[in-house]
Amino acid sequence: MADNARSPSTTRLERDAPRRPADREIQRFAGWVLILFAVAFLVQAWPRISAPFGDSHDGRNGGTWAVAAAVIRDEGDAKAGAELRDEE
Repeated sequence: MADNARSPSTTRLERDAPRRPADREIQRFAGWVLILFAVAFLVQAWPRISAPFGDSHDGRNGGTWAVAAAVIRDEGDAKAGAELRDEE
């Protein structure tokens, strides 16, 4: 148990070893791919980002629900939906 407590998970040689050039090339490539993806996303989304605020879908839905609630409140039970025939 004492040996496990004193031994680090990585050796000093592994910690201090310089990175291989192939690792750096992979990291550099991944960085360029990430930058390219970010630029492509911004170019594609820019018309939506710079567009002025317009009608909101949620705002229209909220207005419809508010009008329906006012009708129910003012006129009592509003007739809405399908009429089902009585079963005999």
